[in-house]
Amino acid sequence: MLAERKKLIQSLFDEYIEMYASRDQRLAARFSQNFSGYAGSSDQLITDTDEWIKVTLLDFEQIPQRIEIEMLDLSLQDLSDDVVSATAFFHIHLPVPESFLARETARLVLIFRREDGNWMITHSGISIPFGLAERGEVYPMQRLNERNSELEALIEERTHELKIAIDELAQSHEQLLQSEKLASIGLLAAGVAHEINNPIGYVTSNLGTLNAYTRLLLDIAVELESWIGAGAPQGEALFALKQRLDDAELDYLSNDLDSLIKESRDGLERVRKIVADLKSFARLDGTELQLADINVGLDTTLNIVSNELKQKAKVVCNLGKLPQVRCNPGKINQIFMHLLLNAAQSISQFGTITITTKHQSDWVTIAVSDTGVGIPDKNIKRIFDPFFTTKPVGKGTGLGLSISWGIACDHGGRIEVDSTPGVGSTFTLYLPISGPDVAPGEALKDSRQ
Repeated sequence: MLAERKKLIQSLFDEYIEMYASRDQRLAARFSQNFSGYAGSSDQLITDTDEWIKVTLLDFEQIPQRIEIEMLDLSLQDLSDDVVSATAFFHIHLPVPESFLARETARLVLIFRREDGNWMITHSGISIPFGLAERGEVYPMQRLNERNSELEALIEERTHELKIAIDELAQSHEQLLQSEKLASIGLLAAGVAHEINNPIGYVTSNLGTLNAYTRLLLDIAVELESWIGAGAPQGEALFALKQRLDDAELDYLSNDLDSLIKESRDGLERVRKIVADLKSFARLDGTELQLADINVGLDTTLNIVSNELKQKAKVVCNLGKLPQVRCNPGKINQIFMHLLLNAAQSISQFGTITITTKHQSDWVTIAVSDTGVGIPDKNIKRIFDPFFTTKPVGKGTGLGLSISWGIACDHGGRIEVDSTPGVGSTFTLYLPISGPDVAPGEALKDSRQ
């Protein structure tokens, strides 16, 4: 076929498609008086041009908006000097919320004949699987609308069911979080009680000694007061008083009083700090973001879990100079607790836990390394999964690392793991200095892949 003829046929076809897609009623004037055609889902041959024009205008009336035609294949034929044809396969996209028609392939055969110098359409045969079309329809709009209503009702029903499922899931998730918090509190309670009992024990002991010293001095003071009222004491009385003062060892008592008071103050300060740290650590439910010193948060958490750690490992801190981080301090402390306890529990005999903090570009990193048993390769990808644990029954909920992962992601951060079985593991928490893009809890970015 000559390029000029091919260009002619292509232009005739393109003009038809554009006029049909844009619902241009001028298309009716392009049909020959000697016309035949099959329309849409009709199985009857139409040989009357006026009848065909009625079908075309009905088509435009049914769907007045522009339709989209996605061309799949086009074959052009030059039949004679005055007759050409085009056969096309395509998808029709109607401006309705229904997709099944767009998945069906339609076929169109157009024959153009030159009449009095003008190219007219003498045949149009369109084959579209629109068997659902009712009488008086070109497209099955009634069935489409019915189906759309059915789909909307089904979507509304499914949406309601999904909302119920999401609400139930959220409640279950909250219950799990509360369960983990209670488990953590139970684990820490004994350690905190032990840490408080030690200073309280020697403060109590010191108070007993101070009470004895005070009684002794008060007895001497009472005796001196009686002498003042009775006049100068006799020699025997003075000798007895001197003996009592010697027995009291006033120099020793004076020095010991200073020591007892200092020890008691130190013990009470220790208790005050534990209580303050516990109060700070326990603020886990807030969502407010604030600037926080990560190193201070680590120190607070170490103070709370020290009893659990000192039984299993020596703790070495390499804390770098850090900028303040925008975060929820209580939540971040919760991550520290889980990482530290996880490190301690991985050590079978007495070992070492090393904490390293660094400022790296826009991030702060907190690495917790242990000399524990390490993690097998097969478990590395599962350690952040809820309920996954290799600990004996009753020794862990399997939620600690999962919750830590969620908190890290909520803050726009992540946790990376490097472990060698038999050597130990390092968990590194990455936190953006500027904080998350949204408030924690609004978006959980899953970047585990």
